Amino acid sequence: KITNEGMDFEESSRFSERRLSMERIVDLDEHFQCLICHGCVIQPLECQNCQRLFCSNCIQLMRGNSYLARCPNCRVVWSQVKPHRFVLQTLNSKTIECKSCQFATVYAQIEKYMEHMDKCPERPRICPNGCNFQSKLDEMEEHLEICPNEKVPCTYSECGKLVPRAE
Repeated sequence: KITNEGMDFEESSRFSERRLSMERIVDLDEHFQCLICHGCVIQPLECQNCQRLFCSNCIQLMRGNSYLARCPNCRVVWSQVKPHRFVLQTLNSKTIECKSCQFATVYAQIEKYMEHMDKCPERPRICPNGCNFQSKLDEMEEHLEICPNEKVPCTYSECGKLVPRAE
């Protein structure tokens, strides 16, 4: 269950790398959209002045080392409060759907959704070697075996350098 406690920065930064698209959540009001990343709020914090919600990690990144950072919405010096329990209950009850397959879970189990997205066999992936190939997980594994940009040991000398397969 998502609350405002119990998540360390490492887990939190993992979520910021993959913002949670508003379209993935069934019947979600725009009040739950973070104005910084434009995704659904993750580990929500609320501005004490304007009551706008933001992702806790987005606020950490925005504030950096500045204690005088301002709210992106009302521009008042940032002061946060925990969102009201009804806000959290509403968010926790919403359904998150994978757009690539039939998987769905509730927001309260967002960690389960994030794990699914890492492993979803139907979710398109882009080749990590930068060759612009895009495919499902099983096809990507096959592609990496022949990808021209995959780094392999040099075959022309015993230098041990890794070079793109195409060279």
